[in-house]
Amino acid sequence: MLSVRCNDNNMFRFGLDNFGSTDIIDSNNEYELKMEVPGVTKDNIKISLEDDILSIHIESKNETKDEFLHQEIRKDIDVKRNYQLKDIDSDTLSAKLEDGILTIKAKRIEPKNLKKSILIE
Repeated sequence: MLSVRCNDNNMFRFGLDNFGSTDIIDSNNEYELKMEVPGVTKDNIKISLEDDILSIHIESKNETKDEFLHQEIRKDIDVKRNYQLKDIDSDTLSAKLEDGILTIKAKRIEPKNLKKSILIE
């Protein structure tokens, strides 16, 4: 089961339409999520898992305050993404940031069987 909720604050308005583009590979035994985050360092990324919700929050402030700046292209970034990933083994969750790509991997565990028949006595 996979569902995605996004809260991107005006990302498209600032020409960052590829920022946060995400691929999710759901194999039989592992989830692999790849997100484009160009220009962001690992210090700007917070990742958490709670109740089958993988949350990614990326916040980066443009600290350039130059009175002689002719044109400013960089903008503040505040991106929040939530992915519902069922049956994750939280002990295997790992993240890596390389060449502007955030990769998150997690092994899947056997789903719990929540259906049960009850005999009436």
